[in-house]
Amino acid sequence: MANPSPYRTLPAATRVELVTYAAKSSREMRELYVQRLVARGGGFRAVALRAWPVDRLAREVVRTNA
Repeated sequence: MANPSPYRTLPAATRVELVTYAAKSSREMRELYVQRLVARGGGFRAVALRAWPVDRLAREVVRTNA
């Protein structure tokens, strides 16, 4: 098995905080996270994800490992 990245070794709560910070500080990062979730499938539409609060979006990004 390959060595996990430093990001993957962090606890989930810390990863959520990092993703939340990135999405709040940059509109481009938020759009990137939305596009990653849409590309993974699972019934998410980009319009719906853009309407989500940043913390909910961050939790979903971490949960799905997007």
